[in-house]
Amino acid sequence: MNTLPHWTRSPETVEDYTDLVRRLARRFVPEAQSLRGTECWITWLERLRVQPWSEVTVRRYRAALLWFMESLDTFPQSPFWIAPGHREAILSAIRLPWAGESLTLPEQKKPPGKRMRSFGRARWKQVRQRLMSIEEWETVLWMEAVMRTGVRPIEWVRGVSWDGEALAIPCAKGAFDEKGNRIRGLTQTRTLDLSHWPKAEKDLITAWIGLRDTPEQRLSLLKKMAKRLRWAWDQEFRSLRPRITLYTARHQFAANLRARGTPPVAIAAMMGHSSDQTQRTHYGRGALGKTGKGITAPEVSSALTAQVRQHIRVPLSFPMRSGLGNG
Repeated sequence: MNTLPHWTRSPETVEDYTDLVRRLARRFVPEAQSLRGTECWITWLERLRVQPWSEVTVRRYRAALLWFMESLDTFPQSPFWIAPGHREAILSAIRLPWAGESLTLPEQKKPPGKRMRSFGRARWKQVRQRLMSIEEWETVLWMEAVMRTGVRPIEWVRGVSWDGEALAIPCAKGAFDEKGNRIRGLTQTRTLDLSHWPKAEKDLITAWIGLRDTPEQRLSLLKKMAKRLRWAWDQEFRSLRPRITLYTARHQFAANLRARGTPPVAIAAMMGHSSDQTQRTHYGRGALGKTGKGITAPEVSSALTAQVRQHIRVPLSFPMRSGLGNG
């Protein structure tokens, strides 16, 4: 193959891919300076493919690597540069299944469509009133608690600990090796300090924690609440989409914090993100956030915040570890 197709990508996408490849290179490229070209690629990919990343993460990394291969001629002095006629084998290797992927894709149901990221005060008030009209107080309680804590649904299912002052949340995205070194995610457990909260909000968290006793019971309730929430939305807004979901409460948590002016790195720590870029890019808008009475922001330790990787916009350069890169 003499040339690679060149897809038009936005500057933001190129920046994201550059950052991803730089991180992969920094952590997984072999240290041997003598490795170059195809041998360097193969050794790198062998290390990448055994990492226990999710399918979503693998897809992002693969897209970044394909972009990097497409852009190789920009860096002719790079140890990764290989002649165009030899790139097909590396492209095939990049597309092979990684450890976190299924060898075959399972049949998937029709996707639910785009989900709402944050809903603002007025829409939630209508949905809340509709739910309370049929005494669905558990769904309202769950949503109100998550709008204040940012807990993922699966984290609530696994079990959140509450001592009346601090909330300990098992991070759903955390992955660690046998030595305890972080592979992905922020930490195994993140703790939110709620000691400064008023009694009414603490009582809300206590009731939320006590909704069900076991993971099986919590998962069953979660499925029921999702149906009740969809029903309430459709009653109020008919065919208006995107529709509110249980996960929207987590997006609203981020929107509320943004509206309060909370630093992105602190929001990322509260939400269990390893980078502040995630909530900047994918989570609720501050314009739809709620502040004031009844919404008190949690606090997190400086030690947890320090673990968040801060995304700093810098001029694009060759994404390689120190000593091998070209500016």
